Amino acid sequence: MPTLPSPSGALGRRPARNRRATIRYHCAPATAGRVCLAEDQEFQRAWVDNLSRGGAGLYLSKPVADGVRLVLQMRQGSSRSLCEVPGHVVHSTLKEPYGWYLGIVFEAQLSDEILDDLLA
Repeated sequence: MPTLPSPSGALGRRPARNRRATIRYHCAPATAGRVCLAEDQEFQRAWVDNLSRGGAGLYLSKPVADGVRLVLQMRQGSSRSLCEVPGHVVHSTLKEPYGWYLGIVFEAQLSDEILDDLLA
């Protein structure tokens, strides 16, 4: 059976893998939230980029160290009630000009119903 030539530079590289345990869903532009840092009870405005049952990606104006515990607060779409989700930071990366992009892992997975409501 004939072999296909590999693209240049692809020899010896492994294919990229998605290491996320759950599917991420992009939020509507300018989806607002708040982050309360457990260590100092300071609130920061957050712009939520994406959500999954197990975590979130969001932008803050200040960096936050890996491992820091926090609570993400967001309004639920239909009820407009406040949803508070505890978690911790797994990475914080400067993404000019938007600010610091944080990857958050939640302490407990969101139900499908809560996730749908937050994305509404």
